Amino acid sequence: MAVAKPSSQVLLNPSGSVSFIDVPQIREIKKPFYSDLNLGEEIAMIKGSCCCGTVQFELTEVPSMMGTCHCSRCRKVGASTLVFVKSESFQITQGRDQISIYKAESPYKYDRCFCSVCGSALGEVLSEEDSFPLAANCIDGDIGLENSFHEFIAEKPNWLKIGDMAKQFDQHPTKA
Repeated sequence: MAVAKPSSQVLLNPSGSVSFIDVPQIREIKKPFYSDLNLGEEIAMIKGSCCCGTVQFELTEVPSMMGTCHCSRCRKVGASTLVFVKSESFQITQGRDQISIYKAESPYKYDRCFCSVCGSALGEVLSEEDSFPLAANCIDGDIGLENSFHEFIAEKPNWLKIGDMAKQFDQHPTKA
């Protein structure tokens, strides 16, 4: 019989058996373990919201990556760290009518959405693109991602020191 260590999490395997995973290994899982299970409507969602709870959303899968933008615009709206989500896995469950939009101007690519009640920056949650940036600070709980890149580093203030080994770009990263 498997015995749980104090630092382990329970994993229900598709076969119905139970395994224990050490907590450090959980960060390596790219999608939630429950996404492979056939649980119908009982699948747990990744949830998030604005500060006041007026705008709420759900994700059916873990975002593809996390990045930090150092442009003055993202820093001023309070949403510098963003995760990228597929639109098909994202759903606003409450408060769509309370979202306001700040339109992007060149050289910036993304519009920014905010809760019109509390002002929380949400990312680009009203995007019609296949994937879009979502403010990481709006996700409830840990999703197990680490920062993959820093963009607009030329606009980063001197008092801010980058403390990770993520790639750095002068503007938006481009596909190779």
